[in-house]
Amino acid sequence: MKNNFAIITIFAAVFFTGSVFGNNVFAQNFPVMTPAPGAAQGTSQGAQNNTQPRVNTPPRLTWEAPLQAAVGERVTLTLRITNWSTQFPQPSFFNPEVPRGVILSQQAVTAEERESGIAIKLTLIPLTAGETIFTAQILNHENIRYEIPALRIITSP
Repeated sequence: MKNNFAIITIFAAVFFTGSVFGNNVFAQNFPVMTPAPGAAQGTSQGAQNNTQPRVNTPPRLTWEAPLQAAVGERVTLTLRITNWSTQFPQPSFFNPEVPRGVILSQQAVTAEERESGIAIKLTLIPLTAGETIFTAQILNHENIRYEIPALRIITSP
């Protein structure tokens, strides 16, 4: 029982007094409290090969869409994601709010398209002339922030 107490204390000290660089954890000298009288001094013995902190860049989302469309014309909108290192959410997660005066439907995204970074594909059919505006959105999923930019398409009669 005494050894288990010392091991738990050592792990707690590493997590609360150390720093993280890359995949390595470095701890400073720290006292180890044990149920027996006296104390011990511990140090970290981590690898020293990676001294640069790892920088996680947030994923970047961009629209691939025409700037203009005609009323009744079918237009494909593609939201592409870059700088992603994990599996990103399913396409329905990225569904935008539907602007007035349009028909909007989601297209199927193949596994190859997802691997290439396509988050969602949509079909847009404008019903009125003017501007079709998709507002910018910020979505969060599993501690990752996805910032979807605004999109403006001018619709001619």
